[in-house]
Amino acid sequence: MLEDSPLTNAGTGSNLNSLGNVECDASIIDSKTMLGTGVAALSGVKNPISVAKKLGDDIIAEKTCQSDSGSSDTTGTSSTASKYIKWGLSRPLFLSGTGAYDYSVSSSCELISPTDQKTAAAQRYFDKWSAIIGDPITPNTSTIDANGFTSNAQAETYSTSTSTSSTSNNNYTTGDPSASSLVDGDSDLDEKLNDTVGVICGDRYGNIALCSSSGGNSLKPPGRIGPAALIGPGTALKKQLNSTNATRNTVTKITACCSTGHGEDIITTNLSALVCDKLISAADNENDILTSLFKNDLPNTFPYLQSSPLYLGCLTVSATYGTNNPTHHRPLLTFAHTTESMIISYASPTHPRPTVIKSRTTRAGRVSVGGALL
Repeated sequence: MLEDSPLTNAGTGSNLNSLGNVECDASIIDSKTMLGTGVAALSGVKNPISVAKKLGDDIIAEKTCQSDSGSSDTTGTSSTASKYIKWGLSRPLFLSGTGAYDYSVSSSCELISPTDQKTAAAQRYFDKWSAIIGDPITPNTSTIDANGFTSNAQAETYSTSTSTSSTSNNNYTTGDPSASSLVDGDSDLDEKLNDTVGVICGDRYGNIALCSSSGGNSLKPPGRIGPAALIGPGTALKKQLNSTNATRNTVTKITACCSTGHGEDIITTNLSALVCDKLISAADNENDILTSLFKNDLPNTFPYLQSSPLYLGCLTVSATYGTNNPTHHRPLLTFAHTTESMIISYASPTHPRPTVIKSRTTRAGRVSVGGALL
């Protein structure tokens, strides 16, 4: 649904690259299989995330086929055996460009014409800024004013999934649902360039699946691979198992994260994986951890980040459950961003009516954090 909306920078409605074409990135991973797959620079497919999912489904089907036919059956004579089993080939986790498109066709994924994939708004934006900037890859000596194409304007900023706000202190600000609903009038620059889609879902047993989809930044060079396609930078998931011998109850904590913001900086920092590593051992201090990460750790650890001020965001869900008690704890949702705004939506059995908030900072680079029990 989100990839079909012209209001999001994913699927139909994606930003256009420097040649005026749509190239989409998407990835997906889940805690049950721990299998992450993705596609990049994909054109002509209506829902890029469905192609990423199909890559994983094929691997699962292959393993099932191998189990059914027996590990010793390498002749391929079984009706369920495939050439991958017969010849010991590996199915891909990641495809890009024409390879991803050809796979989509062979997998009967829904296609869309390049013309239909472009929206009038995306085309107008491309026409306006390409006339000013020219080819972004070629050095340009023209002067752009302070409201023009800056490193902030190239970011992919919004995430969509589950979340709400928290309290604030002197170190950070938080989104306010009541105030956020009154905010409108964003600039053309903010509205068009900053709409990455990230989704995290879970069930009562602690299983979590997450995905990310994006058209990337406007006027990007053809073939550019963004973080939404990559497991680690754009999407990540981490498990931590703790066994309690006295009760024979194995407690598992799962933390999932999808990231948004300046794409190249997300890749440089391996942001989603880094956030998961930080939060997996957190003890009720997630807000402090994320504030410190965005305010201090990232700027001090990575000297060659391209966004200035820092232009990043993340959305996380952590779930803890035990083998003897599936609903050990309610999942916790947290978010953090240094972008001017970030849209978050959530629903759960405790909150059956979807809630949407728009978290805003007073200025780019200032850290805003929040969270909610689901």
